[in-house]
Amino acid sequence: MRFEDDEFAAVRTRWYDACRDMQNAIEKALESAVRDVYPTAIRVVVIGEGDVDHDILRLHEVIGPDGVLADFDEHQTQEFDDLTDLVDQYLDWMLELDDELFGRHELDFDPLEAADATP
Repeated sequence: MRFEDDEFAAVRTRWYDACRDMQNAIEKALESAVRDVYPTAIRVVVIGEGDVDHDILRLHEVIGPDGVLADFDEHQTQEFDDLTDLVDQYLDWMLELDDELFGRHELDFDPLEAADATP
């Protein structure tokens, strides 16, 4: 089967829409998981690393309105370790959708509602 230009454009548009929808769903799931542990979180920092054989995207920091709530280096707790285990699946999917996620990336969450900001 040969794609005509219009057919290919329509399929490509559906593909891009599906990838965007998947990315949005992953980000919402990540936000929900993080806020279950850190209700005042406003953003996370992820770090992408890898080589030709293996790529990884890992949770590095959880940031609240007043600064770092937990991180991989200085503020690591059992809660943070458990959270990283939980969100690994979301980060793996993010990397599947965007294999250029290397280095440091900040992911902002939806603004906290006044009632949500109370720990």
